[in-house]
Amino acid sequence: MSTPARKRLMRDFKRLQHDPPAGISGAPQDNNIMLWNAVIFGPDDTPWDGGPVNNMGLEMLSSMFGGLGAGSLAVPNRSNEPPEQLYATQLSQLQEMGFFDTQENIRALIATSGNVHAAVERLLGNSGQ
Repeated sequence: MSTPARKRLMRDFKRLQHDPPAGISGAPQDNNIMLWNAVIFGPDDTPWDGGPVNNMGLEMLSSMFGGLGAGSLAVPNRSNEPPEQLYATQLSQLQEMGFFDTQENIRALIATSGNVHAAVERLLGNSGQ
């Protein structure tokens, strides 16, 4: 099914592949043009060089709206904390939902930047493989 939104996203994706703006990369997740991952790096010689210094505000905003759509804002976390500690809250949420394989849960949370909804989708898609 080809909708105007899908056509627009496909056109933008092709343009992003052929002429990407400096410091910006993005691509659809898996085979879903409606769900994207993007990385935006800050300008050189600024505190934001190479990515966000502290993305707590963005994570809070993302978690507020995470249940309203299929995706979320995915910002790479540059924390030195081990993933078990970094994603402790999300891990307990996944375990409460019946996902008990901690290592698989951590892999899903890392891949989705801690988005529980996206991690569940990923875990369900990976089950049986």
